[in-house]
Amino acid sequence: MKKAFLKLLSLTLAASMLLTGCGGASTGSDESAPDAVSEITFDPNVNPKGVLPIVKEPITLDIAIQNQSLVTDFKDNELTKWIEEQTGITLNFTVLPEKDTATKVNLMFAAGKDLPDVLILGSLPNTTLNEYIADELVIPLDAYIEEYGENYVRMMEENPAIKKACVAMDGHVYGMPKYNVTEHNMLKHGKMYLYQPWLDKLNLEVPKTVDDLYNVLKAFKEQDPNGNGKADEVPFAGATSGAGTDVIQALMAPFIPYNTVTSGLLEKDGKIIASYTQPEFKQGMEFIHKLVSEKLVDPVSFTQDQAQLKQLANRDEMILGGFAHAYTAVNANSPRVFEYTCLPLLSGGTDQGGFLRDPLYPAGPSFIVTADCEHPEAAYRLGDFLLSKEACMRNRFGVKDRDWKFVDDDATDIEGINGDPAQFRIINNVWGETGNTLWRSECLLYYDYNQVYGAGRPKDVLNPDKYHHQNSKNCFKPYVVGDIVPYKCLFYTSEEMNNYSLLATSIEDHLKVNLAAFATGNRDMSEWDTFQKELENLGLEDYLNYINTAYSRQFLGK
Repeated sequence: MKKAFLKLLSLTLAASMLLTGCGGASTGSDESAPDAVSEITFDPNVNPKGVLPIVKEPITLDIAIQNQSLVTDFKDNELTKWIEEQTGITLNFTVLPEKDTATKVNLMFAAGKDLPDVLILGSLPNTTLNEYIADELVIPLDAYIEEYGENYVRMMEENPAIKKACVAMDGHVYGMPKYNVTEHNMLKHGKMYLYQPWLDKLNLEVPKTVDDLYNVLKAFKEQDPNGNGKADEVPFAGATSGAGTDVIQALMAPFIPYNTVTSGLLEKDGKIIASYTQPEFKQGMEFIHKLVSEKLVDPVSFTQDQAQLKQLANRDEMILGGFAHAYTAVNANSPRVFEYTCLPLLSGGTDQGGFLRDPLYPAGPSFIVTADCEHPEAAYRLGDFLLSKEACMRNRFGVKDRDWKFVDDDATDIEGINGDPAQFRIINNVWGETGNTLWRSECLLYYDYNQVYGAGRPKDVLNPDKYHHQNSKNCFKPYVVGDIVPYKCLFYTSEEMNNYSLLATSIEDHLKVNLAAFATGNRDMSEWDTFQKELENLGLEDYLNYINTAYSRQFLGK
């Protein structure tokens, strides 16, 4: 019966799209087809949008949710009890493992029966979602968005850049994503930091050009800035894990934008190209190789992980002159955080240099209603409720007036992260604690700009949040030349995915290994043209064609 309803709903929506035009970018708001809604009889037990509780008579929904190590219990949980009180829905949880969640989810859906009503997780990759759509294991939400949508529609209207990331190949919406509007998370790929006390001691200015950077790092290496009489300084380092720690990504920016999140993809005139095939990239690699060969960039940057980089940055005796990181390699509560100066984009590379903004495209939905759900209207309204400002504040900051409270305009002791007046004051930092107050990041959430930047911080006191925001605003934002490619949220057909995934694995692995080899000298730069031929032979042209086909179809409407 449920599968029959799903098929009827899909056919109804498809027919209405033929009448109104698909467009490929529906959000389920006024863009959706009104005929689809009029054909459906909605559950009379579900109240209209904006009315709580969600249901007139209590129901139970089975929720499969990804575990979070800082959450001690999802059922005996303050947020859960509040949601149940607000909605009239009892939540029955199946907790999925925090790690290797995808395997458990795939096994669950492979059985094709006895599915939970709702799946909540970090994100379900769109490629996986496409398979579940084909097998009719998940339901389209368009009609429910049209009838009941409030907060999902608001999220899409306020962030139009992410709309097309959420629409499947058939033009329907099959899940709701989480979204966090944090500017310092959008402006982070490629940041570099230098230790200001060493610059001051050696009477050096903050570098403005790539040649300046070379000279500063050389001085850090040769002039004993830590004053211990030993040549133990590490001028600059990065890592193979952690946000923004890739030294090639950071040092390449003056020459050409290179983003490791997208494996070096770059949009140019509406077409996706590989930055590493461009002549400017070779110039950047020659500069990076020079720094590494002279030990101005530590060669272990290509093998150590973020934990090892942090060990370098947090030693009692200062030895690290600079690092690549989206935020900081220094422990967040250490005053040393603020002793590192973030560098603006260096000149002297090429006229193609710059940073890329990350719009934080959802990699896939975080809230999915399955085909086995007996109460799809209530399930959708539950997800929409979780996206509300009240629910998101409750999940992020805890109980109002106990853990946080709104402040008056005349609050003079605190200000928002961005320097604007604070909107609320944190009383107890429950986010940083293990407990049963929140669902934390596994909850479906939408933190808008005011919720992120309205959290009060003491005035005239630099804290890590302000530090990151200021660095993003002053050292990164003025040099943004485009957005990163929405690589992780692209939909592919099954045939495309089978071919593309094989190409992606071989090309991206070959790229990663060989860029490190060129940087460290394990492969000579004289072999660069040979390397380009190797990429061609691995199928680079087909790889880019698949990406461009999916990108054009999903984001350009072609």
